[in-house]
Parts: sequence; C-alpha cells; structure tokens
Amino acid sequence: MIRKEDDLLVNGERRRTGDEVMAAAVALLRKGGIALHPGLSDAEVNEIELRFDFRFNPDHRQFLQLAVPIAPGWADWRDEDEIRKSLHAPIEGVLFDVQNGAFWPASWGDRPVDLGRALATAEVRLTSVPQLIPVRGHRYMVAGDHNVGTPVFSVHQTDDIVYGDNFLDYVSRELFGGELSRSCATKVPFWSQLADGLESSEM
Repeated sequence: MIRKEDDLLVNGERRRTGDEVMAAAVALLRKGGIALHPGLSDAEVNEIELRFDFRFNPDHRQFLQLAVPIAPGWADWRDEDEIRKSLHAPIEGVLFDVQNGAFWPASWGDRPVDLGRALATAEVRLTSVPQLIPVRGHRYMVAGDHNVGTPVFSVHQTDDIVYGDNFLDYVSRELFGGELSRSCATKVPFWSQLADGLESSEM
C-alpha cells in the first residue's frame, strides 16, 4: 500500500511524500536506461510475502508496486529459485566467515572449539538478525515494518557497506555514482554494525 503521509529529506530539498520519492527513483531508473515492468499488485506482493515468509519494508513494497526493474542483476520476483538463493546469501556469507575463523561476535559468547558446534551456534544466533531482502546483486534492504527511509546495504559475507541512506539515494549512487553519505542512515541491528566497521570483539 502506498502511504501518502510518508516523506524523506533528499539532498536538502523540501520534504516530499512517499509517492514523490518513489516516483523520483523510478524516473532515475528510466534515465539510467533500466527497463521496467508494471508494478506488482497487492495480490502479488502478498503472495510473495507468504511464499517466502517475510514482509517487505514499506519503502521496498512501495517501489515494487510502482515498477519492477527487469535489467540483469535486479531481483526477479517472478523467479522463485533466484529469489530463494538471494534470500539465503547474506546469512550463508556470514556463516562462511564463521567457518573460516574470521568472524565471531563477542556477544555470542565463547566460540566452541568444534567447528560443527560453532556453526550450529552461529546459525541459532543469526536467526535473530533482521532479514535482508534482495534489490540488485549484493544490494539488500531490510525486511519488516520499519520507518520510511531505511538504508540499502551492499553485503558480501561480512564485508558490508551502506550503499544508500534510503532507496532514492541508493538508485542515484548505483546508476550515477557519487560520494556515500551516511549522515541520515537509519541503524539496522547487526548489519549497520558491520557497515560501521566494528570488529567482532566490539559486536
């Protein structure tokens, strides 16, 4: 559902409604030559959320109901196998770094000596981490009912950066480059800690 009361402050401009912000993102995608299909219907969004057992955050849902990018790399919500693989990738990447001994947050307690037990413990711990939903390639948005303006992360194993303070900022950077600004980025548990460069001992 598109919520007309939502707004963002983008590049010092006046505060704009959620409709205007997402329309601006769609316009940037067209300017960048990204092919777009018509947006998902309410029924399609609900079916996707039921099939994959998550909820889009309001920004992500609003965008996908306006337009669906069909260019290479963009999440194809009509390809179930691709989406399942993309949904599992962030956690599998973290587990890869756990397996190779490079990652173990202090908040998880002492790391078991046995690798199997360490991986099992990590899997349990990671069930409480906010789920990431694919946008394009390694770019993800957090799932769930968050405030408007959630960041877009670029995640590869535990190498994580904020690739946009919000969806419009992300599209601008993805297509046209520019400096990364995290001054207004909403903090997301775990993923923002990685993006802030915290060491395992600090998490």
